[in-house]
Amino acid sequence: MRTVILALAAVVVLAGGMASATAHGDPGAPSPKESPARAGMDVGGFEQVFGDAVEVAPGANGRATAVCPTGRVPVGGGGETSAFRIALTDTFGQGAVWIARGTNNGSAPESMRAFVVCTAPR
Repeated sequence: MRTVILALAAVVVLAGGMASATAHGDPGAPSPKESPARAGMDVGGFEQVFGDAVEVAPGANGRATAVCPTGRVPVGGGGETSAFRIALTDTFGQGAVWIARGTNNGSAPESMRAFVVCTAPR
């Protein structure tokens, strides 16, 4: 868990540095037209990948996955939901896959998806 927190903190710091460099006209900074994933590749070799949305029935548990591209490894990840009625119960890496699990505590179907932050292996 500590590794995940440190990795996500590194991504936040890198993103903040990119925004600062762009705002100050740094010629090496990515242009605003570049996607965040591509900009991350230029700065620190990080890439965020989202998995497909998974529908979770009321009262049910759901499992969503996101996969790093070939040749890259996860350094962190998480999940997002369509509504506050889905409670993420855990997220974790398993090989090149990031898994997010959650429970729908509402009375209508909701969706969730996982995301993974990937980098080149050392």
